[in-house]
Amino acid sequence: MTAYRLDPSTTQLRFRARGLWGAVPVTGSFGRAEGQLTLRERTAGAIEICIDAASIETGLCLRDNYLRGERFLHVREYPTIASSGAVSNAPDGLLLDGSLTVRGREVPQVLQVATFGASLDLSGAITEDIDLDAFEFTPPFGMVRRDVRLELRGAFRQE
Repeated sequence: MTAYRLDPSTTQLRFRARGLWGAVPVTGSFGRAEGQLTLRERTAGAIEICIDAASIETGLCLRDNYLRGERFLHVREYPTIASSGAVSNAPDGLLLDGSLTVRGREVPQVLQVATFGASLDLSGAITEDIDLDAFEFTPPFGMVRRDVRLELRGAFRQE
């Protein structure tokens, strides 16, 4: 078994949504995350990533406070967004078969992870559309489209 830890200096956690009834793109990021990956002969294993929900930033303080508040992420009660599951080899990288937990609501997810680099470390990227309805989010007045694109990129360093 080989253990890896997510390197925060390489981690990029971005999202893109459509606000104002789909007319305006809204982009942002999460500033803090940690994670562990365990692999058996680089073919199968387990992964866990925890994102600090309060580290959300969109560049607009009023919007950021709303997103952290009780009506959206509710970071006081649910301080982390978590992804965990089994990892296996796939044709272009790894397959993550697990779940994403937001606001205490766990939703199954199967994600393709594109891997790159040839070092002992493992670098990868995920791009996935997330349906807000699955997490029971209700933006006011339907101002946000229901799908949010997540982009995760980073390197796991061998311990």
